Formats: sequence, structure tokens, C-alpha cells
Amino acid sequence: MGGLRLLAIGGSRTRYGHSRVLGQCLMLQTNDLESIAVDSHLNDFVMVVRPSGPPVQVVPVNSSGLVPHPIAISDPNIIQYVSLAVDDEDNLLIAGYDTRGAVIIDTLGTGRSITSPALLRSLTGSKTGLLPATGGFARNDMTIALDPVTNELFVYNATTDLTHIQVSVFAAKASGDVAPVRTISGPATGITGPGFEAGTNKIAISADGRLFVSEPNGRILVFAPGATGNVAPSQVIEDSTPVPAAQGGIAVRSCHCQHDDREKADDGL
Repeated sequence: MGGLRLLAIGGSRTRYGHSRVLGQCLMLQTNDLESIAVDSHLNDFVMVVRPSGPPVQVVPVNSSGLVPHPIAISDPNIIQYVSLAVDDEDNLLIAGYDTRGAVIIDTLGTGRSITSPALLRSLTGSKTGLLPATGGFARNDMTIALDPVTNELFVYNATTDLTHIQVSVFAAKASGDVAPVRTISGPATGITGPGFEAGTNKIAISADGRLFVSEPNGRILVFAPGATGNVAPSQVIEDSTPVPAAQGGIAVRSCHCQHDDREKADDGL
């Protein structure tokens, strides 16, 4: 069986996001990586799509070498797992689809128990405006990310045929069948479909509230805090030298700080 290597690079974190390299390498007995999220204790939550194994595997902090029996987490409400995130209370958010193809985003109480987390809340329903799966469940058409300061939930979501693409923003700890506080969508945004490869994050949020969107050809679209509707990005980041056309993922290093600390944020792509 193939193995997935995880290089742990965040051994110790200060208030403003600085970390030191541990230099350790972890290996799970799978190579079907779909999504990764890390809590404040540096526990790694890894989503995999191998049918015979648990959908979410947890590698505890300070693990190293081969991890043959990671902690297993599953969600009976979801049959197609797509994306992971961890909130400011170290609770795990799992995004995916139910048996009808409807989007469901569940929050599990991993902040209290990693081995048997309780379901804290579930975001799903027609009022959410999240786009259902059609004609087969794609594995890379949704990414969830949290604002590290406000804890607002950002959901990149696309129909399977890519006729509708949007980023929906929900209030912190949104639960049930509720509408987003705003949605970014339309031709002026320049946001396109997901990359061909599963396991890449389409969006990331900085501590100052900006939305970063990964695009093909090494382009990154940046939207101002509070952006809504059919709005153009406030900034486009791209390399001046030719890069592969394939689209990669994106992540932003951000502090876990309070609402009044946005100006102190230390971000890095």
C-alpha cells in the first residue's frame, strides 16, 4: 500500500503566527489525500478517499514516522467528503454531500474529544444557497475556509458542469437552514472552476479579512474584506515568468487573534 507523507512545519506558534520547523515526517498508509486541517495543538486532520478506510484520519501532535493506526473520524450525514477546516475552538468542520447530493457542512466537537467528537451543528438546506451535486459527485468542487479573526465561514462552491460558481460567506457558527450574509459570484469576479486535481484548496482567508482565490497559470485573485456580489478583485497576484497552466492550491498563514488585532496580523501566502 502506498503512503502519504506529511511534513510537519509548525512546531511552536506565537500569538501572531510564527512557527518553527520540526523537520519530522509522518506517513499514513494511504496516498488518496483530499484535504488537511490542523488545530491549535498541531493535531493533523487528514481527509482521504480510499473506500476501505475511514474518511478522516487524525495524526496526533508529536507523531513521527509511520502512523499505522491513526484516529478515525466519520460523519453518518455525509456520503461524499470534500473539504475540512478547524475553527477557533479546535472543532472540525467537514463539508460534503448527503445521499441526495445536497451540500452539508457539519461541525464536530473535536475541541473536547478527538476520539469521539459529538455533532455540534449542521449547515444545510435550500436557504443556504449552496449548490447541489449533479451528474456525479465531484471531489474538488467545494472548499471551506474560516476567517481566523471573525470565524466567518467561506464556502467556494461550483456545480459539476461549472455553469454556476460562487463563494458564500456565513456568519460564525452558522447552523441549520440559514442564508449566507453575502455571496461573491458573477463574471466580474473572474473566479473559475476548481483545478483538475482533488485535494487542493481553492480559497484561503487572511487575518485582515481578504479572500484569496487560486486560479490557473499561477494567478491569485484577492478580494477586499466584505466584498459581495458581482465584484472585481481588488488585486491580482501573478508571476511575471511562465508557470504551468495547471491550477494549484492556496493557503495563508494567519494569526489566531481577536477582532481588534487585525492590524497586527502576520499573513503570508
